[in-house]
Amino acid sequence: PVLSLGTNSVSVSADTNCSGSSVVIHGFTLTAENDGNCDDISVTEVSFSTSGTYLASDISNFKLYYTAANAFSTANLLSTNSTPAAAGTQTSFSLSHSLANVTHYFWITMDIAPGAVNGGNINVQQMLNTAVTATYDSKSFTPIRTTSAAASGAITIK
Repeated sequence: PVLSLGTNSVSVSADTNCSGSSVVIHGFTLTAENDGNCDDISVTEVSFSTSGTYLASDISNFKLYYTAANAFSTANLLSTNSTPAAAGTQTSFSLSHSLANVTHYFWITMDIAPGAVNGGNINVQQMLNTAVTATYDSKSFTPIRTTSAAASGAITIK
Protein backbone atom coordinates (compact mmCIF):
# COMPACT_ATOMS: atom_id res chain seq x y z
CA PRO A 1 0.00 0.00 0.00
CA VAL A 2 1.03 3.58 -0.59
CA LEU A 3 -0.10 6.66 1.30
CA SER A 4 0.91 10.03 -0.12
CA LEU A 5 0.95 13.24 1.93
CA GLY A 6 0.30 16.48 0.08
CA THR A 7 -0.50 20.13 0.46
CA ASN A 8 -4.11 21.23 0.57
CA SER A 9 -3.98 24.81 -0.68
CA VAL A 10 -6.26 26.11 2.01
CA SER A 11 -7.17 29.75 2.30
CA VAL A 12 -6.54 30.86 5.87
CA SER A 13 -7.57 34.22 7.18
CA ALA A 14 -4.62 36.48 8.02
CA ASP A 15 -6.54 37.83 11.02
CA THR A 16 -9.15 36.24 13.22
CA ASN A 17 -11.35 37.48 16.04
CA CYS A 18 -10.50 36.65 19.64
CA SER A 19 -13.52 34.40 19.94
CA GLY A 20 -13.31 32.13 16.90
CA SER A 21 -14.27 28.46 16.94
CA SER A 22 -12.88 25.88 14.47
CA VAL A 23 -10.69 28.49 12.75
CA VAL A 24 -8.82 26.71 9.93
CA ILE A 25 -5.06 27.03 10.37
CA HIS A 26 -3.77 24.24 8.11
CA GLY A 27 -4.84 21.78 5.45
CA PHE A 28 -3.26 18.66 3.99
CA THR A 29 -4.23 15.73 1.80
CA LEU A 30 -3.69 12.00 2.03
CA THR A 31 -4.06 9.88 -1.08
CA ALA A 32 -4.36 6.15 -0.52
CA GLU A 33 -3.37 3.46 -2.98
CA ASN A 34 -3.90 0.01 -1.50
CA ASP A 35 -2.84 -2.12 -4.48
CA GLY A 36 -6.39 -3.03 -5.45
CA ASN A 37 -7.09 -4.94 -2.26
CA CYS A 38 -10.37 -4.49 -0.45
CA ASP A 39 -8.68 -3.52 2.82
CA ASP A 40 -8.49 0.20 3.49
CA ILE A 41 -5.52 2.00 4.93
CA SER A 42 -6.36 3.41 8.37
CA VAL A 43 -4.78 6.62 9.69
CA THR A 44 -3.98 6.23 13.40
CA GLU A 45 -1.96 9.34 14.29
CA VAL A 46 -1.26 12.82 12.93
CA SER A 47 1.35 15.07 14.48
CA PHE A 48 2.13 18.72 13.79
CA SER A 49 4.23 21.61 15.04
CA THR A 50 3.39 25.28 15.30
CA SER A 51 5.39 28.48 15.38
CA GLY A 52 4.50 32.04 16.24
CA THR A 53 4.09 34.40 19.17
CA TYR A 54 0.79 33.09 20.53
CA LEU A 55 0.48 31.86 24.11
CA ALA A 56 -0.75 28.36 24.99
CA SER A 57 -3.60 30.03 26.91
CA ASP A 58 -4.77 31.78 23.69
CA ILE A 59 -6.04 28.47 22.29
CA SER A 60 -8.49 26.13 24.00
CA ASN A 61 -8.35 23.28 21.42
CA PHE A 62 -6.75 22.11 18.22
CA LYS A 63 -9.07 19.91 16.15
CA LEU A 64 -8.61 17.61 13.16
CA TYR A 65 -11.42 17.39 10.60
CA TYR A 66 -11.86 15.35 7.42
CA THR A 67 -13.81 16.09 4.26
CA ALA A 68 -14.26 14.11 1.05
CA ALA A 69 -13.98 17.29 -1.05
CA ASN A 70 -11.67 20.29 -0.87
CA ALA A 71 -14.15 22.37 1.14
CA PHE A 72 -13.95 22.75 4.92
CA SER A 73 -16.84 21.54 7.06
CA THR A 74 -17.17 20.77 10.77
CA ALA A 75 -19.32 17.69 10.08
CA ASN A 76 -16.47 15.16 10.38
CA LEU A 77 -14.46 15.83 13.55
CA LEU A 78 -11.81 13.10 13.89
CA SER A 79 -9.84 14.16 16.97
CA THR A 80 -9.35 16.97 19.50
CA ASN A 81 -6.18 18.12 21.24
CA SER A 82 -7.49 19.88 24.35
CA THR A 83 -4.02 20.66 25.75
CA PRO A 84 -2.48 23.07 23.23
CA ALA A 85 1.10 24.08 23.92
CA ALA A 86 2.97 27.23 23.01
CA ALA A 87 4.84 27.21 19.70
CA GLY A 88 6.55 23.90 19.00
CA THR A 89 5.53 20.25 18.83
CA GLN A 90 1.90 19.68 19.74
CA THR A 91 0.23 16.60 21.23
CA SER A 92 -0.54 14.26 18.33
CA PHE A 93 -4.06 13.58 17.18
CA SER A 94 -5.00 9.95 17.83
CA LEU A 95 -7.68 8.51 15.58
CA SER A 96 -8.80 5.60 13.48
CA HIS A 97 -9.96 6.74 10.05
CA SER A 98 -10.16 4.47 7.01
CA LEU A 99 -8.98 5.75 3.64
CA ALA A 100 -10.30 4.33 0.38
CA ASN A 101 -8.32 4.74 -2.88
CA VAL A 102 -8.95 8.47 -3.39
CA THR A 103 -7.63 11.79 -2.15
CA HIS A 104 -8.83 12.77 1.32
CA TYR A 105 -8.79 16.31 2.73
CA PHE A 106 -7.79 17.09 6.32
CA TRP A 107 -8.06 20.34 8.24
CA ILE A 108 -6.38 21.46 11.46
CA THR A 109 -8.35 24.12 13.29
CA MET A 110 -8.08 26.04 16.53
CA ASP A 111 -10.64 27.26 19.04
CA ILE A 112 -9.56 30.63 20.38
CA ALA A 113 -9.86 30.82 24.17
CA PRO A 114 -11.85 33.58 25.86
CA GLY A 115 -9.45 36.34 26.86
CA ALA A 116 -6.85 35.49 24.19
CA VAL A 117 -4.08 38.06 23.96
CA ASN A 118 -4.56 40.43 21.05
CA GLY A 119 -1.74 40.31 18.48
CA GLY A 120 -0.32 36.80 18.90
CA ASN A 121 0.23 34.90 15.68
CA ILE A 122 0.34 31.21 14.79
CA ASN A 123 1.18 29.03 11.83
CA VAL A 124 1.57 25.29 11.29
CA GLN A 125 5.01 24.23 10.12
CA GLN A 126 5.69 22.00 7.12
CA MET A 127 4.49 18.43 7.69
CA LEU A 128 6.83 15.62 6.61
CA ASN A 129 5.80 12.03 5.87
CA THR A 130 6.70 11.08 9.46
CA ALA A 131 3.80 13.25 10.69
CA VAL A 132 1.30 10.55 9.70
CA THR A 133 1.10 7.00 11.05
CA ALA A 134 -1.21 4.49 9.43
CA THR A 135 -2.00 0.79 9.47
CA TYR A 136 -2.72 -1.70 6.72
CA ASP A 137 -3.47 -5.33 7.56
CA SER A 138 -2.69 -4.45 11.20
CA LYS A 139 0.85 -3.33 10.34
CA SER A 140 1.99 0.22 11.10
CA PHE A 141 3.69 2.34 8.45
CA THR A 142 4.33 5.95 7.44
CA PRO A 143 3.63 7.34 3.96
CA ILE A 144 6.02 5.90 1.42
CA ARG A 145 5.51 8.21 -1.56
CA THR A 146 5.34 11.79 -0.43
CA THR A 147 6.51 15.30 -0.97
CA SER A 148 5.26 16.98 2.19
CA ALA A 149 2.52 19.36 3.22
CA ALA A 150 3.69 22.97 3.02
CA ALA A 151 3.58 25.26 6.04
CA SER A 152 0.51 27.41 6.52
CA GLY A 153 0.48 31.18 6.44
CA ALA A 154 0.60 33.13 9.70
CA ILE A 155 -2.70 33.99 11.37
CA THR A 156 -2.93 36.88 13.82
CA ILE A 157 -5.35 36.71 16.73
CA LYS A 158 -7.14 40.06 17.03
